[in-house]
Amino acid sequence: MNTQKPTHGRFSKRQHIVLRSMRSPLAPTLESYDLEDLLVADASQPAFRRFLDIALRLCNAGSAGLSVLRQNAAGQAIIRWEAVSGALSSYEGTESPRDSSPCGKCLDAATTTVLSDPQRAFPCLAATSPTMSQDLIVPLYDELENPVGTLWIAHHDPALRFGAAEVRIAEQLAVVLSRALRVFENDWSHRQAVVALEAHEVESQAADQRLLVERAGRERAEVAERSIRKALEFKEAEIRDAHHRVRNSLQIAANYLQMQARTTISPQARAALLEGHSRLHLLADVHELLYKGSDAARRICMHDLLATVAATLRKSFAHLSGVVLRTAIEPILLEAGTAIPLASLANEAATNAYKHAFADGRKGEISLTLHLTAEAALVLQVSDNGTGLKSQPVRSTLGLKLMSAFAEQLGGTLVFAEPAGASGTTLTLTIPAAAVHTPLSTLHSPLSTLHLPESPGGVTRKQAIAFLLHHRVTLAGALLETSAIQHRDRAAHVADQPH
Repeated sequence: MNTQKPTHGRFSKRQHIVLRSMRSPLAPTLESYDLEDLLVADASQPAFRRFLDIALRLCNAGSAGLSVLRQNAAGQAIIRWEAVSGALSSYEGTESPRDSSPCGKCLDAATTTVLSDPQRAFPCLAATSPTMSQDLIVPLYDELENPVGTLWIAHHDPALRFGAAEVRIAEQLAVVLSRALRVFENDWSHRQAVVALEAHEVESQAADQRLLVERAGRERAEVAERSIRKALEFKEAEIRDAHHRVRNSLQIAANYLQMQARTTISPQARAALLEGHSRLHLLADVHELLYKGSDAARRICMHDLLATVAATLRKSFAHLSGVVLRTAIEPILLEAGTAIPLASLANEAATNAYKHAFADGRKGEISLTLHLTAEAALVLQVSDNGTGLKSQPVRSTLGLKLMSAFAEQLGGTLVFAEPAGASGTTLTLTIPAAAVHTPLSTLHSPLSTLHLPESPGGVTRKQAIAFLLHHRVTLAGALLETSAIQHRDRAAHVADQPH
């Protein structure tokens, strides 16, 4: 590798004679080109190529190029062949690491460099064709003397060599090229800034578009949510209104049955009407809790429901002043499909205790409890300290048949027992955890499966109960059938009187 220091145009008289003798009388001279106007007025790649064409002719070389110092995406310094003219013009745009390129070595040396057979020392040039026999490289600097690139001129013919004249021409060309490169770099920086600004504007517009889409999506979601909320509120109001109407209808029916019972002569019919009144009143209380409650799932608080049942029982059996009904009920929320038959069973059990356990007028106590076990099973217990099971017709009464039917509907186990060493009866209903939550759609009346024996009176027990409690009987039908039974009962009573 041969290196020569920059001469900056200072040659001795003898050197000038040698240079003139080396140049053909017809060879172009540097002064014959207006290089300032060529580059400074138009600092672009085509102008650089025309400038390099001039350098080739002035130096009688095979290739010439402008290399600029850049950084890649990883922030590493690279050398880029920004413009190339001559035999290697197809390699324009080639990039190589700064520290392993001949241009980088020239910038490190900070002087004009002439390399012989550069492919041997620099692998980045190994693929270039035709090969370089000699490479003349001149560093380029900005106004602050910072290196920005190089001007290189190459021979491909081994018979040709660069002399002092070519070095001087290259250095003078480099001065003009440095000034033009500043303009080019400023334009390039401006273009890069414009590209970055345009990319930012595109990204900003895309971000704005995304925000608009997201905002539109949120607005649609809010509109849909408001619509759903309104629909739910309307549905909630409809459900509450339905429960309110059902409660009023049941209350009217219960009151009507109570009125009919007061005017009925037959004791059996009166008892059946009053029992029907009690059961309809219980259903009315359930619907009242449903339309007054705030539970979104329409569940019923068993503490409130069974407390209402207990209050109604105390009022109905107020004439048994010596009997006290006590309750211990946990605030358990149940669906109506479970709450209604459970409360009905508790009502039947407590009613049965009032009617049979203290029939002889004795004083006593009835206990009604409801709780959840550790295994989440539901346990209802109704106990008394009355006469006990032995004195009661356990399986023959309607109330006990209803309790068995309710227990079956709830999927629970019903057990009757007498406490050891004491009087009374304890009824225990255990509902396993899997059967505790019953959908409202499965609710049905267990009375349709009962087979009730006829009573010896003028009105059969089956007739008196079926029209009152069967789930498919309408309110109007119930009222009409009640009136018909009352009419037949009065007619039979009149027929039995002596004329």
